[in-house]
Amino acid sequence: MEGDLFLDIETLGLSPKTAPVYLIGLGYYAEEGYEIHQIFAEREDEEGEILQALFPFLQNAGRILTFNGEAFDLPFLTNRSHLYHLPFSYKSAKITWEDRSLESFDILKAVRSLRRILQFPHYNQRALEDFLGIKRDGDLDGGQLIRVYRAFEQDSDPIKLRALLDHNAFDVAHMPGLLDLLTYRNILTTEYRINSFTYDDKGISFTASSQLMLPAPLSIHKTGMHLQFDGQRLQMFIPLTDGKMRYYLPNPKDYVRLKADGQLLPRALASSLDSSSYEKVDRDTCYQEVTITDTSLTKEYLSRYLKQILRQLK
Repeated sequence: MEGDLFLDIETLGLSPKTAPVYLIGLGYYAEEGYEIHQIFAEREDEEGEILQALFPFLQNAGRILTFNGEAFDLPFLTNRSHLYHLPFSYKSAKITWEDRSLESFDILKAVRSLRRILQFPHYNQRALEDFLGIKRDGDLDGGQLIRVYRAFEQDSDPIKLRALLDHNAFDVAHMPGLLDLLTYRNILTTEYRINSFTYDDKGISFTASSQLMLPAPLSIHKTGMHLQFDGQRLQMFIPLTDGKMRYYLPNPKDYVRLKADGQLLPRALASSLDSSSYEKVDRDTCYQEVTITDTSLTKEYLSRYLKQILRQLK
């Protein structure tokens, strides 16, 4: 990814009005591989110097990649740079420096856009690393780092310095790996081949395969259904109630559900009814119940059903 510059900052608080930046971590691809460069202020009053030291790295960058940087790092750098009358600014996903304009890419923002697929309870960097099997040991949190930095200002202890640098280096080192999470958006559009299926009064189970190789196993739960992706293999369970399954329809704005019998009705046909007799539906409630029989359940039918379910995750 030539021209990509990964960036992560460490600050002495959350407010750019009062909290200086004391460390800027940068990652980029060179001939030798992925390299990390850290710009460190040994004292708080060196902040202006490290901000200026950032700018030469922007000269050859094509885009800046961050983790939550569009909400934190880039606005923070903008505010702190303006205190020193330095020409760095971020606005509307664009970074301007002198006469240059750079694209911003926020990894967290991109991953969160897949939350209907990933369904993670937490989206902080460590949680995403854990999902991908990336481990870090003995790392400190932000509050601890501030205390360590204040102590380092007093004694210049190399052990404290190593703790400060390691935390930032871990963040920068692991950012490129987090881009693998964007692979999961492809599960919505890839082609699956149904391998086998079984069913009983509780539900339908089937396996499928594709050419898509995912970096880590993923489970998706949706209204009683369960999908398990593992490598190129997919397993799915569809619950049945009285021999019926829910078949979801696209474009829920085109339908309403009658309160009297629960039937789905095209909105155009409901125009003559009292509005109190029906209710709106969304992508999770826009379904019809379909009776499953030995003759109706085929690999072709399950393939169509799988595509329809995956559309619901967009």
